[in-house]
Amino acid sequence: ADKKKCGNRILLSKQLESDLNLSGSIQICVSEDGESMLIASLLDKEQPLYNLKRLKKGDSSSRYVLYSAGVVHELIEKMNLDFSETVSFTFYDVKYHELNGLMVAQISKGGE
Repeated sequence: ADKKKCGNRILLSKQLESDLNLSGSIQICVSEDGESMLIASLLDKEQPLYNLKRLKKGDSSSRYVLYSAGVVHELIEKMNLDFSETVSFTFYDVKYHELNGLMVAQISKGGE
């Protein structure tokens, strides 16, 4: 979401959290063509690591959220996302790959 009333955040599904076995931090990388992003607990030691918070503080059953205007704006720019008529995007096209023993989610724009 990229609006003042919604905040600059990335909200992760419980399914993604489970499939990636997330425990409080992620790395994100955008493909060169801007059509997809990769999310994992660890992609590359050179990539920044982002701390996640629970949507409902102290409630482990609530979804993870990444509050970072910088990351949101980078995704908007690199993936050419247009928020002029919406406050959020939901991505449904998720494929999983294994990289160095860890699950990686490849999330594509095609499923907006």
